[in-house]
Amino acid sequence: QNQYDPLTIDKEVVLVFAANEGFLDALEVEQIRAFEHGLYTVFEARHADLLAEIRDKRELSDELRGKLKAALEAYQKSFLAEHAKAAPSAA
Repeated sequence: QNQYDPLTIDKEVVLVFAANEGFLDALEVEQIRAFEHGLYTVFEARHADLLAEIRDKRELSDELRGKLKAALEAYQKSFLAEHAKAAPSAA
């Protein structure tokens, strides 16, 4: 997080969950910041209900963990596909 711009608890939880569950493992170090910013954008737009549930309940039930994994899998797949196209091919 940037200085004077702290993350909300819900976004921190999503990022730490993603890291703990291995969603950052497939990324190059240089891709992590872009992945993180895109993650917040996607969750705000498509998964605001999950962010609200994290904020309100302040715990990760098994059901919420499943929903987070599914959302992260979909986001990771689209992120990797998009960035694979942008990467120069090794010939």
